[in-house]
Amino acid sequence: MAMNETTSYEPHYREQTSRPNNLIRLAALLWRNALFILLIGIICAALAFGASLLIPNYYIATSQILLDPEGSRVLESDLPGQPRAVDSHVLNQQYIITSAQVLSRIVENEKLYDDPKFGAADPVYPDKESRSNLALDALRKATSVAAVGKSFIVNVSVKSDSPQRAAELANLIATTYSQVRVEMNSDVLRRTGGGLAAQLDQLRKAVEDGDRAVQAYRAEHNLADIQGRPDIEQRVADANTEISRLSAAVAENEALVAELNRARNDRQYLRSIPDTSLTPAIISLRARYQESREEESVQATSLGAQHPSLQAARARTQSLASILDEQLRNFSTATSSNLARLKNQLALSTSNADALKTNLNSDEQTMVRLRELQRKLESDRAVYEAFLLRTKQLSEQQGTSSENPQIISSAEPPLRKAGPPRALMLAGGGIFGLILAAGLLILRDQFRDEPSELQMVRAPQKLPAPDADSDREAALLPTSDKTNAPPVPPVTKSNRIVREADTKALAAAAGEGFDGLARFVSSSLKPSASHTIMVVSAGPKNRSPYSAFNLAADVARLGRRVLLVDRATHDPLLTAMLLPEHGPGEAGTREFYDVESTPYLQFSPADDRETSKALRDAVDENGEAFDLIVIDGGVAAKSRIHSSLRRDLDDVFLMQHEDDTGSIVIALVTLEESGMENIKVIRMTRSGLQY
Repeated sequence: MAMNETTSYEPHYREQTSRPNNLIRLAALLWRNALFILLIGIICAALAFGASLLIPNYYIATSQILLDPEGSRVLESDLPGQPRAVDSHVLNQQYIITSAQVLSRIVENEKLYDDPKFGAADPVYPDKESRSNLALDALRKATSVAAVGKSFIVNVSVKSDSPQRAAELANLIATTYSQVRVEMNSDVLRRTGGGLAAQLDQLRKAVEDGDRAVQAYRAEHNLADIQGRPDIEQRVADANTEISRLSAAVAENEALVAELNRARNDRQYLRSIPDTSLTPAIISLRARYQESREEESVQATSLGAQHPSLQAARARTQSLASILDEQLRNFSTATSSNLARLKNQLALSTSNADALKTNLNSDEQTMVRLRELQRKLESDRAVYEAFLLRTKQLSEQQGTSSENPQIISSAEPPLRKAGPPRALMLAGGGIFGLILAAGLLILRDQFRDEPSELQMVRAPQKLPAPDADSDREAALLPTSDKTNAPPVPPVTKSNRIVREADTKALAAAAGEGFDGLARFVSSSLKPSASHTIMVVSAGPKNRSPYSAFNLAADVARLGRRVLLVDRATHDPLLTAMLLPEHGPGEAGTREFYDVESTPYLQFSPADDRETSKALRDAVDENGEAFDLIVIDGGVAAKSRIHSSLRRDLDDVFLMQHEDDTGSIVIALVTLEESGMENIKVIRMTRSGLQY
């Protein structure tokens, strides 16, 4: 929503300025004390240079190791393991590299216990064990291991006062670690393979005993095995299959007999019987019978009842009907005989299956024991085969490593010493000294001559005498400037009206969108509920008086009782525009002024005093509470809202103009730090209000 282009609202910012924040004065302060700042910088640079001379020279050599936990799969028995987590595996290897198992070998091989910089250092111990422990501790302190990102590469760094010694020790640690890892893997494979081989004899004997027990039990109880199933179970299954087949055939023949009997009585039904259920003779007779019927029907419609051709057709039809009936009767008789035979076979199969089931139930205890022996045999055989396969795999893997750590970068003697360069320390000390001296000067100047609140307020401006065209500009002056203005007569009951001429500058155009916002607000209002809304501007320009007045006026035009309150004490622009005759002494009266151009709208001017009485208790001249209270809060970053008023707020409307994009974040943070809730951001663009 675009602002009214014919009116400009420029708030009077009362910015406080102090001497440390004044850039010109700060530059002058630093220039006057340039020698002091330079002296402190030189002293700090000299101290840093002296400290660099006291630091002993040392060198760091680094060797890189690729852990490669997957290793080289050269054998078919080298089965891939589970994927490993990079962090945990690399951390484990770092501890192994710095462990005593690796470093103690270097101490023994290189005789570091007799080196004056390791085991033979002061105090010198007479026994070899103490010197070895001292050398091991010194070597561990000089060694550092770090992973490279999220990879399986680690850097092994050794610090020493000799570059050749540092590179030599770093390479020795990397080589010794690779040997230790191979030995550890081989030892694990050897111990695991030996443990499995020791159990193979017991597992093989258990499988053989189980197989003998199963065969002996079958021979004892005469239990045959056909295709992996006992013979009695196979016979029961075959009998059930035969019963199912006979039952289906009986049902099919019964249905066919019923259809044939119905066809003998109803020749039309005979046409619906499928050909697969009839004999070829019946199918041929049925077709000839249907043709004779059709010929008889045709002749009956064209010839007389006593015509010889019609009589011959009828005789032929009756003859075919008799022959067809005879064939149907014979086929039905044959089908009935077949049905009886199938029923007899079904009864015999059922009785045979019942007998088999009776025998099977009587032998169930025998079968239970047999299945138990078979399950035990299968379990023992599976365990034995798994142990046998794994033992063979481990025997093939002995001598090879499931991991293959490789030294991808050998340590080289460093050409330069480690630590920060001496020139860098000198420059850093000098810069630190300059910053320290400048900071001390600023702090001393800040606390030595801090200005008072009265000195920080801008001096009042001298303005010419106001005329008819500049009354409103005079009303926009700060309170301190209004003391020089001519006295204003006190407000009485007769002139407590905001004149329409004073509201024209604040009135918005018809299409700017405040009517839509007013309907949105009015739809949720309850009568006499004193719903309180504060309107603030994102800044830096104070546009909240314009938005608050138009919102309150449009809601009042909808028939709601609205109270417009100016609480922008830092910049009471709304009071200056609506009540240019409002004097400074009248701020404490808290009178409500009727707006001449808008019924149901009353206005409460700015008041610097705080009161414990909440705005929700405000009533109009009829003693009724307002439906809506709209409060002008001014710029959000400058608003100072009393806690009693903050508790009464239902909503906060933050008006953001297109030019206020950079101030919206500061406004939101200020409102949230002030304890404001239910903040709604309303954008004022050239296409209308967006809320």
